[in-house]
Amino acid sequence: MTGNNTDYRTKGRAVFLAALMVLSMLAVPMAFTGSVAAQSDEVTVNETPVHYENSSGDAVIEISTNNDSLIDDVDTINISVGGQDDIELDFDSSNVAQDDGQYVVDTGEVYPRVDSVTLFIGSDEVLEEDVIYAGETLDISSGDDLSAVYQGSTVAITSGSQDLSVDLESDSDFAQRSTGSNSSVIPFDTSDRETEEYEVTNQDDNSEVANFTIRDLGLDVELDDTEITDAENLTGTASASSSDRDVLVEVIDEDDDVVAEDEGDLGGNAEYDFDLGDLEAGTYDVEVTDLSSGVSVTSDTVNVTEAGDGEAELDAGSYEAVQGDVVEFTVEFDDATSDGTLLIGNAEDDGYQANISVEDGDDDGEVTVLFNTYLAGLDDGDVVTAAGDDDTATLNNADEEQFFNSDSRMLDSGDYEVASSASTDATTASEDPDDVASFVITERSEPEMQLWRTSPAALEDVVDAADDDDEDELEVISGAIENDVITETDSVALDTDNDRSDVLIHQVTAPGLSGAVDSTDEDDAGDALYALLNGSSNADAQDSSVDPVSLYLEQQNPDRNEDPKTLNVSAELTQTEFNEAFTVIYDDEDGVFYVALDQNELNSQVGSDVLEDGDEYTVEFAVQDERLLRGSGSAFDSEEDVVDAYEVADSEFTVEDAEGEFNTTEVDGDDVVSVLPAEDQAISGSTNIAPGTELDVRIRSDEASSSFITTNNEVVVQPDGTFETSFDDFNGTASGDTFDVDVRRAAFSASADGLVVEEAAPAAFEVSDLDPADVSVEQGDVIEVSATIENTGDEEATQDVTFQVDGNELGSEEVTLDGGEDTTVTFSDIDTSDLEPGDYEHGVFTDDSEQTATLTVEEVSEDDEADDEADDEADDDEADDDEADDDEADDDEADDDGDDGETDDEGGVPGFGVIVALIALIGAAMLAARRNN
Repeated sequence: MTGNNTDYRTKGRAVFLAALMVLSMLAVPMAFTGSVAAQSDEVTVNETPVHYENSSGDAVIEISTNNDSLIDDVDTINISVGGQDDIELDFDSSNVAQDDGQYVVDTGEVYPRVDSVTLFIGSDEVLEEDVIYAGETLDISSGDDLSAVYQGSTVAITSGSQDLSVDLESDSDFAQRSTGSNSSVIPFDTSDRETEEYEVTNQDDNSEVANFTIRDLGLDVELDDTEITDAENLTGTASASSSDRDVLVEVIDEDDDVVAEDEGDLGGNAEYDFDLGDLEAGTYDVEVTDLSSGVSVTSDTVNVTEAGDGEAELDAGSYEAVQGDVVEFTVEFDDATSDGTLLIGNAEDDGYQANISVEDGDDDGEVTVLFNTYLAGLDDGDVVTAAGDDDTATLNNADEEQFFNSDSRMLDSGDYEVASSASTDATTASEDPDDVASFVITERSEPEMQLWRTSPAALEDVVDAADDDDEDELEVISGAIENDVITETDSVALDTDNDRSDVLIHQVTAPGLSGAVDSTDEDDAGDALYALLNGSSNADAQDSSVDPVSLYLEQQNPDRNEDPKTLNVSAELTQTEFNEAFTVIYDDEDGVFYVALDQNELNSQVGSDVLEDGDEYTVEFAVQDERLLRGSGSAFDSEEDVVDAYEVADSEFTVEDAEGEFNTTEVDGDDVVSVLPAEDQAISGSTNIAPGTELDVRIRSDEASSSFITTNNEVVVQPDGTFETSFDDFNGTASGDTFDVDVRRAAFSASADGLVVEEAAPAAFEVSDLDPADVSVEQGDVIEVSATIENTGDEEATQDVTFQVDGNELGSEEVTLDGGEDTTVTFSDIDTSDLEPGDYEHGVFTDDSEQTATLTVEEVSEDDEADDEADDEADDDEADDDEADDDEADDDEADDDGDDGETDDEGGVPGFGVIVALIALIGAAMLAARRNN
């Protein structure tokens, strides 16, 4: 019994548990009737949701589904917008319009970066879908066209009803699109489409047609640097071909997450400079999106690395400057830093130290510091400046006199230490610099002057180059010197009628002046020189009231009982007058002033008699600045000592009235410019105006049958003072025709009469009267040959006249003859010893003519040889007679010696004189016998 009860309890418990399980399974659908009904069939999206602006101007998101009860079941919709917080809306009729399975959500405004939408029932996610953004909407039912759909954007095509199908056609493209079920919008992506016009037609109603044109927005992004450190900001520029557009700039990391962003307006110049701040080390892309169209563009990849401690190095191992000049030190930074310290000098070793803080403001990785050795040691902010507009260089210890009691002295010449460091602390930079170099200050040399002249037009080219940032005026001057447009001179030509006088250029080489020039704070070289001429250098650097420099002209040949004319430029010219009369170019690297004087302007500003024909002037440029003259030496005891120390460069020049003339020839007693009746006839002349000057030459015919007036422009004066041009107008004229020629647009007047002449016959040297002609000689004879040479042409010429035998030249003579002139040429001492017996062609030759004959060389005959031998013996006899006579003379001398009773000094044998006499008698007898034979 008990066992049975237990069995019944066990079975009852099993039945109860089974019932609970069944009830629980039945209870689930009962509990979620309504809410879960929405999940009983899976919710699917027919088309990707589209975010666009509808025909009413409202921003909406269309969600096309297969379910028409979502508005009853879904509680909220979450809109994910890139770059800002998600937007959450109630999914009800206040925010959502439903048409069957189509749900149109009113977002209030357009969000170009809507990434996705998510539907929630309570906290449960029912649906999540990405969203297409359409920047433009084309309602084909309205017939309105779109003139600008930017390539890369999406067009929302609608007609106000669902189930729309359209044809899209352009010149090169055709496509068909439809909305699908429960949708009234077609998103058409233009990314891969040509920039052209498209026609859109409703397939169900061909009367509904609209057009849109795809254009290129030209959206672009340029980064300032794609390799940066985490200590640097990521910067760049977004641009487009259309202005005043809002853009979103985002930094996207390797996980496609947006880590930084910036929003701005392209503005009127269609550009926006963005700064996205610093980033952690990693790899990034920058994406720029046009918020109106949705068009986006991505930059090159950016690599961000960790910044180290940074270094600041010098651009050179050594530097050099003349005492008083400005020297450049460039500090180069690595990517880890953009500021640091530059130290010039070492207080302990050099007795001077300048602590300079530098900062790279334009992010080009360097700062160039201009250090003024003229001002160094003074409490002056201009001792150092930064060359770059955005960079800074600050002297931090100016009030400490840079550890140097200047006492109006300049830095001593010698070697100084220069150090750089990324540290902004001068003590740290001094103790542990990143780089060290040497800086040598050399002593100044006295100034020198050289005079040049040129034309006003050439000077204008130099001035234009000085005003043009793309040209170097010093290169223009150098090129003009090389091309003889600017030439060395000791004289200048003066145009008294117009303003075409030569320009006199004073090249003043004055090392050590660039610091004083820089201290004037004048950007223009002319203004800076005038400031120095008028005592306007740095006030603390100039103790004396004397002008730092002077420019003085003095006449050297005044008229009798007249004072010389003088011009003290600083005292007698205002700055305006100075700038009118003088043009100044300064080469600060070599310390050279080019001071160009306009003679006409100077006479106009001061007086017409300052520069006159025949005036001889000395011009002096003097360095009078007490600080420069003292250098690093002791102070002057008096103003007189300062004057005695003046450094003067001078030179001399003469003023001449401009003049010129044409080259003429005498024809029938008249001096005329003669030409031939042909093309390319040269007319030339000479002048004293500056080489390189351009002038015009005009010819005018006097003949009615061949009337012409022609002007050749830009005829250039050559370095030797000549000018030449050619004309084709004389082709067709006749000999005897006349014309006038004159100079125009020049500093001088010149004219001449012209005459067309017959073409002169060229020189031709004819040979005649060969003497001897055919001739016979014995081998070894010496002969003489002559001939007449006549120039049968009209022009003077010079030729070599030669005597030749069988083509071998045996004599030559240079002959110059006028037209029609003749002369006789004689070749003497022509030796025939080297000619073998036989016949030869001999003659006289010129470049144009020759006359030849036969020269016969004969062997020497036997009779002649016998005669020669006899002659030789006779010559020998004469020689023997001479010897005998000499012996007799010796005998006489011996007799004389004997008569004098002199004896041999060496103790000769007595009676030696008798023996000599006997020998002489025997010799005489033998000679007489030979003669008898």
